[in-house]
Amino acid sequence: MLIKRINTIISRELMALTSQLEETGDEEPRQVLNSLVDFIDKHEVSRLVAIGNSASQIPVKNLAGYTRIDPEGAKQYLFSSPGLREALKGLDFKRAIEVLIEKGILPPARADGKTSRLERINGKMTRVYIINYDALIENI
Repeated sequence: MLIKRINTIISRELMALTSQLEETGDEEPRQVLNSLVDFIDKHEVSRLVAIGNSASQIPVKNLAGYTRIDPEGAKQYLFSSPGLREALKGLDFKRAIEVLIEKGILPPARADGKTSRLERINGKMTRVYIINYDALIENI
């Protein structure tokens, strides 16, 4: 009788632990998405410049990236590497990139393995990470 009771207790504890581990596994993607949304909310006006805006010629202190509307009308954020690293500060950057790709927020890596893209911004070729804002919001 005692052994059966001990097995029941152990079984319940294992189920609780498994549940906690599953919840923790879901926490990482949530942290990545929340960090990115928080950064955009705080800095969109001051550190993310609209491409094609004549005011974009004004120097921006600590520029984190750019915004644009793609041909289909979707808003995109084009983060510089330092800007995206700052937005995801405290998280494993490579894992965060994987999460963004898995959620369809960042385009998949090209054949050369790079997840950033070269884009012509204000006449200059610039390497950026292209964040699909609609996909980001859908995953929150």
